Amino acid sequence: MKKELLFFLILLVIFIFHNNTILNSYPFGSPGNKTGSIGDGGQNCMGCHYGSNIGIAGSISSNFLNNTYIPGNTYTLTLNAPSNYTNYGFEITAEDPATGSNKGIFIITDNLNTKSIENSTSVTHTIDGTNQESWTFNWTAPGFASSSSSVKFYASIINGNGNGSNSGDTYCENSLTVFENTSSISNEINRVYVYVSENKIVINNFIDWIEISDLSGKVIYRNNKLVKGDKISIQSEKLHIVEFFSDEKYFSNKIYIQPTLQS
Repeated sequence: MKKELLFFLILLVIFIFHNNTILNSYPFGSPGNKTGSIGDGGQNCMGCHYGSNIGIAGSISSNFLNNTYIPGNTYTLTLNAPSNYTNYGFEITAEDPATGSNKGIFIITDNLNTKSIENSTSVTHTIDGTNQESWTFNWTAPGFASSSSSVKFYASIINGNGNGSNSGDTYCENSLTVFENTSSISNEINRVYVYVSENKIVINNFIDWIEISDLSGKVIYRNNKLVKGDKISIQSEKLHIVEFFSDEKYFSNKIYIQPTLQS
């Protein structure tokens, strides 16, 4: 009995060593922090998959207008891997390119092929997602209080050779940088709903709810069911973050207003 147990243990050890490459690969998705970004400390898929690094390849497509985003708005991105490989894997994240801090939240729109990790600050493949060359998901930009001048998407892609292990695969990466929209375009859109007059915020359309914060993110005004002609007086600093919901759409913007002086 002891000899049989010993023989079994020896076979088990041999199996583990021979299949170590399989155990170190992740067909069910990245373990996280493998995008090669600043926040990930430069770690990428090559830490678990062994093969050649072909550098920048594939692409990230999106519906950003002129590579700009409006804080709080949601956008659709598609990560495209290089063609003609047997299977694939990936991880993508969004960070402040200066500090490496995570920016925005990813929203899964294809549960069969993608899943969120790292508290929805990254997206990776599922086991079914290894059979396709592209993956689509949404990303909601950070609100004004936590926004930065730019956000960089870091993508790490494994192009598998289908041998069932993590050896002989090909690694590549891609990135996309988008910038906060500070032009008057968003201001004109929001003016349909709110604008500043006589040092007050004037409601110009029906508003389901509205929230106004200072630059620290502290809420200084909150209300709902406002109608055209309603006015809001603010007694604080000049720059405010205004977020509101109207016509089944979410808006956010920065508004300058001269504080109402106490008499």
